[in-house]
Amino acid sequence: MYTVSFKIPGQRNDVKVPASPGDNILDLARNNGVDIDAPCSGSGTCGKCVVRLISGSCEAIKNQHLSEA
Repeated sequence: MYTVSFKIPGQRNDVKVPASPGDNILDLARNNGVDIDAPCSGSGTCGKCVVRLISGSCEAIKNQHLSEA
């Protein structure tokens, strides 16, 4: 089990959500009241989603909008 924290501008506390391997981050956000502008509905074509891995590790994700930085 993992914990995903959503930092929302202007909100004091993060929204922390339990997650399992393979969960979709956009779905986790939407199911927990976190509004993320995703015009592509999660297909990965608009480049609006930003994810920062603070700790732990994940499998490499290849997408034209992602970088190593």
